[in-house]
Amino acid sequence: MTLPPAERDALGLLIALTQVSHAVSNAGSLDQILHVAAEQATRLLGSERAVVLLTDDAGGLRVRAHHGLDHVPVTWFAGPLTETLVAELATLLGETSPEWVLTVPLVVRGHVTGVLAVSHGAAPDVAVSAESILTALADQIAAPLENARLVEEVRQAELAAENAERATGVGIFSWDLATDSVDWSPEVYRLHGLPPNMPRTFAATLATIHPDDRASIEATVDALRIADIGVGALVDDFIELEYRVVLPDGSVRWLARRARFIPATHQRSPRLLGVVFDITERKAVQAALLASEERFRLATEGLAGFVYDWHAAPNALEYFGRMEEVVGFRPQDAPSNPEWWTNRVHPDDFARARQISNDAIHTGAAGWLVEYRVQHREGNYVDIAESSRIVRDVAGAAVRVVGGIRDVTQRKAFERERQTLLERAQVARSDAEVALRARDEMLGVVSHDLGNMLAAMAMSVEAVTHDTASLAFPDRIRHGLSVVERSTVSMLRLIRDLLDFASMETGAVALERRAEAPAALLAEAAEMFAGGAVECGVRLETRAASDLPFVQVDPERILQALANLIRNALEYTPRGGRVLIRARQRGPTVCFTVQDTGVGISREELRHVFDRYWTKRQSSGRRGTGLGLAIVKGIVDAHGGRASVQSAPGRGSRFSFSIPIAASSENGAKRHFEGDETRVPTTAASETP
Repeated sequence: MTLPPAERDALGLLIALTQVSHAVSNAGSLDQILHVAAEQATRLLGSERAVVLLTDDAGGLRVRAHHGLDHVPVTWFAGPLTETLVAELATLLGETSPEWVLTVPLVVRGHVTGVLAVSHGAAPDVAVSAESILTALADQIAAPLENARLVEEVRQAELAAENAERATGVGIFSWDLATDSVDWSPEVYRLHGLPPNMPRTFAATLATIHPDDRASIEATVDALRIADIGVGALVDDFIELEYRVVLPDGSVRWLARRARFIPATHQRSPRLLGVVFDITERKAVQAALLASEERFRLATEGLAGFVYDWHAAPNALEYFGRMEEVVGFRPQDAPSNPEWWTNRVHPDDFARARQISNDAIHTGAAGWLVEYRVQHREGNYVDIAESSRIVRDVAGAAVRVVGGIRDVTQRKAFERERQTLLERAQVARSDAEVALRARDEMLGVVSHDLGNMLAAMAMSVEAVTHDTASLAFPDRIRHGLSVVERSTVSMLRLIRDLLDFASMETGAVALERRAEAPAALLAEAAEMFAGGAVECGVRLETRAASDLPFVQVDPERILQALANLIRNALEYTPRGGRVLIRARQRGPTVCFTVQDTGVGISREELRHVFDRYWTKRQSSGRRGTGLGLAIVKGIVDAHGGRASVQSAPGRGSRFSFSIPIAASSENGAKRHFEGDETRVPTTAASETP
């Protein structure tokens, strides 16, 4: 209920404040209490706008709640409550004068904890009555407000502690030894894989412990439950336990508990207070270290080697280890005189080995490493590797040398065999290169002469066919001439493919590059196969935007690549199908695509389509040399491009290759081909499905 100034008597104020107290008691949080305070302030004073400010750690006042305002442009003010602050609050509440704003402090235990400000909208002569009402409201909400703030601070502290536990992975627990009750922090739940709402009991954590560790943990806990377990010894000592837990997903983690005994006081029972944390990574490092040490021990035991120790003063050598396995002598049978060993070094290796050791001794080096041959007890020579460490006195003179010798005969044999094989391979490669050059020369001569003869045959057949077109030749003669013509064309194509592939294998592809419009290349390729597409009953289309950037290519080679792809597409596309050749820009390249609606290629065959001599044999008896796609890849590679294929059985195939655009096009200059986009259907409308 709103109390106008004339009706603000003691009874009405008491009733209103009772309602405020009820509303505050129903508020569950600090923010809710603050909003209730702002709302009730406007209600009691018949106002429309109010704000509540709380002090912060810096001594300033921050707006925490408001009523009647759409938004608060300024949320922080310098404290304490002064005329300047009242003027600023008047502006915030939309008043032209500070006289139209009532402000009262929120006082708790003699300290100002905030400010309640209301735009009262009444004349100055009623300010005393309004201020009394507002002061009574402030007194009514100050204590609950402070309690709620303390609760919020505790909650924030608990949340910070929980976040700290989560960040460090350390949980805290307390075990009352008198009541056998256990309490722990939220991180203990996570470490043991327990649901957050499970009661805190020792049995709950025990159930998560690995079966192999459970018995020892139970024994330790049972001992601690006994009252006379030597509690005095626990006062200065930590109890440490390590065990594994099995998490709900089946994974196993290592945990460690570290606790200390807290003696009883007049207020609390004796208890254990400690922490639990994850040590899985530490255990993994320890296991890896043990495994490494075991591998080192086994490796040293498996080495065919021994150790020597030379002392300068008596000029004597001692041998230790598996010397017999290397040179056939047991350490105790070998003379201590160093000359005995040096006399067994192979004559061809002696000078080099002696030079290396002497240089190390007299130049201050830490040691030396040398490989040489030494005579075995049975008379043969074995290859060894000697590594040493020099011990020097304060003057830098060598007084002791400790070294190791191991057998490297097998490795040396492998190295010599490898060198022999390399020399043989070099000879074989040289012979192969000579043979390849001879083959290429012979192939060029034969192909040139054979190509000339086949070209003459093709022209002769064409002339005969043209001159006798109007004569009534028998069908078998016409058929024979047709077979000869097709065979001649096929043989010419085969010879050209063989020559092209041979040059690509040797990296001798000759390119005559010039700037070409992709649309023009596609149009010329489509024109070459227009008649063939009609005969096959396949619709042939081209699509290329006229403003595509030019490509720097050998046009004859690019047309050859497109021709190979189109020829394959027509061959494997049934009547009524479609073949689309297209060009599009993709970044710094132009991508040429030949896509058909043919039989497609299986996943297994896709890996081999660009291999030489590969051909698809699933068609109706038609097959080529298997060089067409390999030549396409060779042409594209020679242009610095990349060829690819996508296909699936029954869904057709899409062959693509990308060619870098010409330098002038990269600078932004695009040349145009006639027309916005070229589309060339090559089958009659009646044959189009």
